[in-house]
Amino acid sequence: MDIDHFKSINDTWGHQAGDSVLENLARSVRSGIRLKDGFGRVGGEEFLLILKDCSIKSAQKQLIRLLDRIANSSLLEGRPEVTLTMSAGLTDIRTGDTTETIYGRCDKALYEAKAKGRDCICINIHDRISLVRTDLEPETSPRDRKPGVPGRAA
Repeated sequence: MDIDHFKSINDTWGHQAGDSVLENLARSVRSGIRLKDGFGRVGGEEFLLILKDCSIKSAQKQLIRLLDRIANSSLLEGRPEVTLTMSAGLTDIRTGDTTETIYGRCDKALYEAKAKGRDCICINIHDRISLVRTDLEPETSPRDRKPGVPGRAA
């Protein structure tokens, strides 16, 4: 999972605001997943979510719920107009996989999600990547604004 256009938050509101967004995002995700699932920051604005004992279909639904939750939340205290979206790569774990092969497939899917315009999920199954949109209706969604900057088109 990767925060879309995170640099605009730092550039507009400052690095302390960016740090606050990262902390609030982590709290929001943590409160929205099961205790047995794993979640952590792997660098910059990139995060890893491990959904244990979960089918790819269930993982997709869970990820859509999380990304919708994030897109409809204000993660910068005192600035409810500041919203953000995330892109995600999703894969399954297979017999014989290593940490590197799993992360590699997931990373390919994430890069594809970024290339497809962000604010979406791409799934990498058997090295075939498919797109899953997470968009809400434009009139009800903050997703039509540029993250971190109120009122600007994406």
